[in-house]
Amino acid sequence: MDQERVEKVRSGRLLEVIRERPAMWLGTRSLTALRHFLAGWGAALLFYDVKAEDQLPRDFHDWVAYRLGFRESTSGWQSMILKDVPDESKALDRFFELLDEHRNRKPHVIARLVGHKKAYYREVVQDGVRSRVAVPYPQNLSFVSYTDDRGFFVVYEEEESAPPIQSSFHPFLSWLERNITINTEGLVILDRDVFDRWIVEDAEYQAELRARLSKAEPSQQQ
Repeated sequence: MDQERVEKVRSGRLLEVIRERPAMWLGTRSLTALRHFLAGWGAALLFYDVKAEDQLPRDFHDWVAYRLGFRESTSGWQSMILKDVPDESKALDRFFELLDEHRNRKPHVIARLVGHKKAYYREVVQDGVRSRVAVPYPQNLSFVSYTDDRGFFVVYEEEESAPPIQSSFHPFLSWLERNITINTEGLVILDRDVFDRWIVEDAEYQAELRARLSKAEPSQQQ
């Protein structure tokens, strides 16, 4: 490997090097091969206790779900991309497109929740004793979109105290309300058109849920 590529890898730009010649690094031009390579890379860093920058953004799973129209990201970026683009080689191209989009994205703040006072619980261990401690949510939460895709991201101004709200991506307002109570007093809407669209999309989602439940009820009664 030439020195330029070595420096790229050392500076956390491994994916940039792989992108130049994927078959050389992965053995085949395949998204699945990339996923396996990154898993091995991460395991090696952990095993040898090597400190290195993460190759993927922390919210890349959520970003892929957002851009490809999934309601959640639990299946992981590889599965979501392959479901959208079944061809392994084309899926690899789509992966890098999504990565570029993430790097170049610009946030559009649709609304803010100011003075949010709800607490969540975090497990702490002190002197060998595990306990649950109530920790307040960050006071100011921003609801951000990046494209016209369905859903939004929750961004915390106090990043280090950000609570574990399952995922920073939420496809519908009601999914957010599972964790955060949206009170109208502290809600500041900056883009009414987009926020109203979220309300409509959530109403459609709720109607879809009710329809599914009504179809399931007769079978449950039998």
